Amino acid sequence: MINRKGFTLIELLAVIVILAIIALIATPVILNIINSARANAKQRSAELVYTGVQYAYVSAMYGGIEGTYVANPSLEDIKKYLNVDNVDKENKVTFDKEDAPEMLKIETNDGAYCEVTIENGLQVSCYSSTEKENAKHYFTKYVQTDSEVADVNPVSFATDSWHTIQKAVKSGNYPYKVGDTKTVELTDFGTFTLRVANTSTPDDCKKEGFSQTACGFVVEFQDIITIHVMNEIDTNKGGWRDSDMRKYINDTIYKALPTDLQNVIIGTFVVSGYGSEDSSNFETTDKLYLLATAEIWLDGISDDTARDKTRQLDYYAQKGVTKSNYSEAIKPNYWWLRSSNSGDNRYFSRVGAVGDWDYDYSDATLGRGVSPAFRIG
Repeated sequence: MINRKGFTLIELLAVIVILAIIALIATPVILNIINSARANAKQRSAELVYTGVQYAYVSAMYGGIEGTYVANPSLEDIKKYLNVDNVDKENKVTFDKEDAPEMLKIETNDGAYCEVTIENGLQVSCYSSTEKENAKHYFTKYVQTDSEVADVNPVSFATDSWHTIQKAVKSGNYPYKVGDTKTVELTDFGTFTLRVANTSTPDDCKKEGFSQTACGFVVEFQDIITIHVMNEIDTNKGGWRDSDMRKYINDTIYKALPTDLQNVIIGTFVVSGYGSEDSSNFETTDKLYLLATAEIWLDGISDDTARDKTRQLDYYAQKGVTKSNYSEAIKPNYWWLRSSNSGDNRYFSRVGAVGDWDYDYSDATLGRGVSPAFRIG
């Protein structure tokens, strides 16, 4: 005999309740995945637009009338090549002569929005939508193709593209001076001011084992980018080499820099001091690094075991910064240095609120300002 017994009402209600709970848990996760995918797709579209503009720029330079070379193609010339096949024909590409400056506006199928202007070089700014007030700003980049784009004569640190600055620095012939500034926008952090901190390479820089952090063309953040701990646990063991801060600025902060700036930053040989649980200085190679005590205050401080392995940056030397004259070291907050305190197992050096070095150390777990430097070459 066939058993025709069905589910009871209570059993059906139990199944419905379980399914409802699963749906309640799963729906936000699925929606989050979908929204994240959409956001990532928009950013990829923006990057493709930037690549397309690079292609169109070079095409306009080398594909001009009867193949003649055009050093500075107009936006109207560039638009002709954007309308071919390097930007999807369904994308909306408009040329606006009424705006100042003249502007190409590109809106992609999935809603990403880019503006192309010729202002201190060919500039591409991309957003998550045309409503820029509420949109995520993906990036602002200057179009560069290295070997394909004609060399540009350097004019000023503030206005030159990073590509031009790099070529000028490599040639050793540039108009940039110590103290010159330039603004830069970091994704998810905001807009900050950079300054030229060093341009000289004295003989000390050629010594074996000498830190290159104050040698050559050094740029430092004049601002504090963010507040961050040196280590999640209260220790200076392993020094700068093993610190959470080093990983943070060479990953999160470095990736937030504009791509064209990332492309000109070189790896720098960095020497840093040690704390009471170590016995020798640390050597690393970094794209971004924090400064050391002797790079700020003349001769550094006695608790910095690497103070004789580097030199004072030109900027602070020209300002006459010493342990008794330190106002020119002021930034908007306390800011970290990479130097461990040799007399303790948890302190790192920092610059005080008035630029001072007294009580120059902080517990590794305290939040202090992040203001890195880097070299161009």
